[in-house]
Amino acid sequence: MPRQIAFRGGSVIIAVQGHATLIHDKSSFAEHWVSPLVSQGIDTVGMTLINVHAARIRYWDGEDSGKISV
Repeated sequence: MPRQIAFRGGSVIIAVQGHATLIHDKSSFAEHWVSPLVSQGIDTVGMTLINVHAARIRYWDGEDSGKISV
């Protein structure tokens, strides 16, 4: 079933539609971990990695918006 997730940073919003898989495997977390924002790191309870196979990507940046081909 297709899903949509969105990210916001400052004035930029990115929405990704596609099929997603939820991953709860610590070895996968370790392979992709780059954030010092979570103090417990990959041992954080409830940590989930979202793997999205994008079908459509849209962005909004103030007055500019558009689509990114995938």
